[in-house]
Amino acid sequence: MAAHITSAEDVNASLNKCTSSEISDLAHHVAHHICRGNPLDYSLYSKLWTLEEWWNVTDFLQSLFKTTTKHSWTKEQVFKVFEDLGSIPDSTKTTLYGVISVHKDAFHRHFLDETTAISHNVLTDFDWQLKLVMSK
Repeated sequence: MAAHITSAEDVNASLNKCTSSEISDLAHHVAHHICRGNPLDYSLYSKLWTLEEWWNVTDFLQSLFKTTTKHSWTKEQVFKVFEDLGSIPDSTKTTLYGVISVHKDAFHRHFLDETTAISHNVLTDFDWQLKLVMSK
């Protein structure tokens, strides 16, 4: 099966099908999924989007949250991403930025823990005797 590439137009069209409240709810669900591992429930949004649209939107939000946290983006930088998507209402932009700012610390902790979990095993398994021998 070929990988699906989401276009900006696909995400824009899907986001424009929602009210500000629905986007806020979804964005908070995605944030809780990232930080707490809560499962995402497509059935809550099945009347709004097809399964493919759902995947596109949730993938976009997860990527947006990770990128904004990783690079410590300002409000202007986040809004620039929305400009690249096309005509997204200001209420949607503000709502999504609000979710990012509310969960900023939780995102940071989660991504740091995720990275530490990967790196920790490398340091645990490192042969410190070998390092001592090579340093002489």
